[in-house]
Amino acid sequence: TWSLGCPAASADGKWLAVIEAIASDRGVIAGDMVVIDVVRWHPQSVQADGVDVTFLSWRNDDALTYAGLRAQETVIGDYQPRNG
Repeated sequence: TWSLGCPAASADGKWLAVIEAIASDRGVIAGDMVVIDVVRWHPQSVQADGVDVTFLSWRNDDALTYAGLRAQETVIGDYQPRNG
């Protein structure tokens, strides 16, 4: 079943990020990032260059750090929702 997991909110409360994916029965989730502008309630699916995202954390109010897997590689990156 499709699930949302690993919710992360920016400290200023303006942004919410989740991972959307098919989750296992063991609570493991790896999929696509969805970033929501809470003020306008505007969800945006974020492409992470083929990364199956497994972790989300706001580094500050403007930068979302993510980690995940692409093929056999571990990938860590930043996404800035104000810049797309």
